Amino acid sequence: LVKVEGSVFERNVAEYHGGVIFNVQTFELYGCEFINNMSKNSNGGVISNNFDEYGPSENDNCLIEDCSFTNNISMGAGAVLDNYKGFLTFRNCVFDKNTANSAGVIINGDRIDLAECVFNNNIAKGYFSEGVGGAICNVGEMNVAGCTLTDNYAEHIAGAIHDEGTLKITGCIFRTNNVGKGRKCAINNWEGSMSIEDSKFGEEIPETLLNRCELEIAGCEFAAEGIILNESTVNVFEREYDSLKNIISGGNIHIIDFKRNAITFGDLKEMIEGADNELILERDVL
Repeated sequence: LVKVEGSVFERNVAEYHGGVIFNVQTFELYGCEFINNMSKNSNGGVISNNFDEYGPSENDNCLIEDCSFTNNISMGAGAVLDNYKGFLTFRNCVFDKNTANSAGVIINGDRIDLAECVFNNNIAKGYFSEGVGGAICNVGEMNVAGCTLTDNYAEHIAGAIHDEGTLKITGCIFRTNNVGKGRKCAINNWEGSMSIEDSKFGEEIPETLLNRCELEIAGCEFAAEGIILNESTVNVFEREYDSLKNIISGGNIHIIDFKRNAITFGDLKEMIEGADNELILERDVL
């Protein structure tokens, strides 16, 4: 175990992976600052995590707590982190003004937990290819809880998060995340599975979600004109159908807790006639 506390890492440059840290073992960081670090020709402007690739087959969780990451750069993906292999947890960290080709802050290929973190003004610039995921690109397993994502930007798609893995978002806030010349959305659920609970989208400016796979959503709030562009299936609870039906545009809506004794035929007829989507009910209602 390597443990580092209260240190500042500034203006470090790696030709390839990990401008500051190329990791092959368990580590813990507490109260550290990472400023103006860079990976010139590959991923991970600050950290490249390759634990299982180069180290033991079993590893403990790597912990990063109360750290700040500012103005770091990757000419590949992940200006802060390329998690190629391993399990990391970030707690109470701040990511501000980081820039990468794609995945402005984090590219995840294995497992990451994010808790009470702030992502602000990060950019997926698209220097050499399409810039996706202004803050995060996930192709592994990720839990995002109690985080705030504001003013992040991607050149092509997903101003905040681009997902191709398994992603759970709980109690988060998304505001003014934007996209340049591509499809405008804060979150792009490209493939895999995603669930979003108890989160808030937009304030003065609405946020858009793009769903191309399977999305489950519960207890969320959308500012006026917020929308889910649905090209696949959105799972919703019956109690929330009325509040979401005008937000979900296209695709299928699967009412996952539908009770046939809780609704009349007239109510069902009104639901179907008023829907812009195909409704999928959990059981036969006739």
